[in-house]
Amino acid sequence: MSTDLLTSVANMIGFTEADLAANRLGKLSDRQRGKLAAQQGEWLIPALVTIGGGTILVFFTVVGIDADTSNLRLAFALIIVAFLVGYLAYEWVKWSRLKTDLTNVIVLESQGRLEPITYAGKSSPYYFIRVKDVKFPIDEVLFNLLTDLAEDYPYCVVYYAPQSHVLLSFESLNINDL
Repeated sequence: MSTDLLTSVANMIGFTEADLAANRLGKLSDRQRGKLAAQQGEWLIPALVTIGGGTILVFFTVVGIDADTSNLRLAFALIIVAFLVGYLAYEWVKWSRLKTDLTNVIVLESQGRLEPITYAGKSSPYYFIRVKDVKFPIDEVLFNLLTDLAEDYPYCVVYYAPQSHVLLSFESLNINDL
């Protein structure tokens, strides 16, 4: 097994040996807890910008309503409000899943065959890996590394946060380890 390849995978996913050791025990390391907490806070600035921008759009859409354009402007304002509510609900769900993972500090594992998957997107493909029944979105570089690794070592264990499905760490398995 290529140690360089496994080191590259560890760097791409962003875990250390200490993280992997904690994950094997079913726990988050302090460093991983910090990373999840940082991800939990990432939604705040885009949400505030969206709320502010949407409020300004609604204000200028509704201001100056006259009889000729009142229905059109109100419809446009409702579309903006619906988008804002949907976006905030989506971000809130991500936030609450990360919060649950940080509160429960449980790490799950999935062991099995590593399956690299691509789906066609509008402008570029989407990359995933699946191990048993758990699927994780990944970037193209990590996808290529794991595809190379899967040719020689098709079995692995992935450790992940159960609610947010954040991939925490990874280790490949020799067929004799199964």
